[in-house]
Amino acid sequence: MANLASAIVIYEQEHGELPHSLGALREVGAPYFDPSQLTDAWGNPMRYRLVSDNSKDFIICSSGPNGLVEGSGGGDGCYSPSEGLVRADE
Repeated sequence: MANLASAIVIYEQEHGELPHSLGALREVGAPYFDPSQLTDAWGNPMRYRLVSDNSKDFIICSSGPNGLVEGSGGGDGCYSPSEGLVRADE
């Protein structure tokens, strides 16, 4: 998750804005981006959203081994640069 967050921040530095989707990282073919970062450790797609349209903040989430963002006991977790690790269930 930290590597993906770093790639998003580098994208912002190079393009002057956050990507609108994780697919934008793949589209630009950035050398700092590894496409395997688009899935979590269980092979589920990472989830990404901008906090707001005019914000420089975003949230990325792993849906954990069961593929669901549940918030309790599912092994999922989210990260925001402004808040750090938002949630991690084990």
